[in-house]
Amino acid sequence: MRGMATNLRTPTEHELTQFRKWRSIALFHMPYMASILFSLRLIAADGLGTLAVDKGMRLYIDFPAVDVTYTDDENGQNLLHEASHIFADHASVRDEIGVTAEQAMTFNVAADAAINDDLVDAGLDSFATSGIMPSQFGEPDHQTAQYYFRSLIERIEDQKPEEAEGGDDTDESDNDSGNTGAGQPGESSNGEGKQSDGDSDEDDGQPQFVGCGSVSGGQPAPCELGDDDDMGGAAKPATKAERERIQAVTAKDVEQYVANNGIGSVPGTLVETARAVFAEKAVPWQKELGMLVRRSARRASGEGVTDHRKRDRRNHRLTIMNTETGTSRRIILPGQSTQTPSIHVIRDTSYSMSDDELFAAGREIAAISKSLRIKNEDLRVSDCDVGLGVEFGYSSLASLDQVHGRGGTNMEEALVELFDRYDKDHRPLPSAVITLTDGFTPWPDEPIVKGVPVIACIIDSAVGTAIGMTPDTPPEWIHSINVTSETAHRASA
Repeated sequence: MRGMATNLRTPTEHELTQFRKWRSIALFHMPYMASILFSLRLIAADGLGTLAVDKGMRLYIDFPAVDVTYTDDENGQNLLHEASHIFADHASVRDEIGVTAEQAMTFNVAADAAINDDLVDAGLDSFATSGIMPSQFGEPDHQTAQYYFRSLIERIEDQKPEEAEGGDDTDESDNDSGNTGAGQPGESSNGEGKQSDGDSDEDDGQPQFVGCGSVSGGQPAPCELGDDDDMGGAAKPATKAERERIQAVTAKDVEQYVANNGIGSVPGTLVETARAVFAEKAVPWQKELGMLVRRSARRASGEGVTDHRKRDRRNHRLTIMNTETGTSRRIILPGQSTQTPSIHVIRDTSYSMSDDELFAAGREIAAISKSLRIKNEDLRVSDCDVGLGVEFGYSSLASLDQVHGRGGTNMEEALVELFDRYDKDHRPLPSAVITLTDGFTPWPDEPIVKGVPVIACIIDSAVGTAIGMTPDTPPEWIHSINVTSETAHRASA
């Protein structure tokens, strides 16, 4: 099929109008897929016979073919099918689990089954009657592509002995070759809501492409461009960073839609996918937070800080010779400080911080304790809503169980009061101050005390967003990290 003749070109105005109509229909069904749908690079692919997407989010459409084969509503649903492959990042999943080239179409079928049941739940009825569904190979709905792939591979392996015996009285459901689009009982399918029997094209006698393109983890469409071919700038592929950003924005839109419309307004597996995206994106900010905390604590931990009250034990035998008298004198070098770093955490306990957001904040406090090996007097915690609450030392997650406050939030006043307390109590200033908040608060414009870094961890709040609140951006002098945790979104799933 790779040799199938296809003519790639930019779409005509009429074709662009058609595509925009199908995209509008798709947005009517699933508005939270907007970021993906508007990021697709549209290419007219005459002779393809269907539509497909590559890893660079380039959408290939044989407009004359799909206009005849599908209704406008079905074409809108087909776009959502491809968008779901992008959101689930099935191309990366295929690489992670080691799918071979011979197994590509079997994985495509598994990926189709993993998203079609969600599309049916979202009201896209064409997939219920003609799409690949898990029930067609005896599996339950709402499992992962990996799960369905393993099931299909097992079916293929179970059928091999029968084929070896030369039995020819097998039905169509035993045709799971892994490279013909089989894997679904009955007819082969292109996974886009209509069946394809894989027969030769009536016009040129060439086999019709069956699949969704490389974006699904299946076989690439025969017309797919290489990474270094952008049709003279008309079809530039999306970069990995761009794909990740689009996926993250879509995950956020899914969560926002659930917050606005209630549980069940988005198929549960799509919500799980959104959580998984947030979990993956959590790694960079956790590393960034750890780096900032360690950097802020470096001076207090004694790294490179000279202490004239101590002797350097490693270089205690140094001497200097007087060339005139021939005598020598011993030199005593200063040592270095080995003080333990101290961190003060301000935990936002306002009403917009749900139990899940507070749990996420507690988890970060525990991570700070483990990373720096500090507790109690060296890791102080203060709750904050309209003012700074009681202060206590962190000893374990249990010490965070009692929450004080639940009013509004004013982090500006809290920071002022915090440093004022240290001054009044004649205590050494902390190595760093970390605020764990949803960001719905004013911030001080200028540093309150110079030399003490302030790190703002902005935890995403489904509660605050749902009631129309907008986070305030911390000033430039505060290190700001956006924290999106799967636990912070569990309530909306």
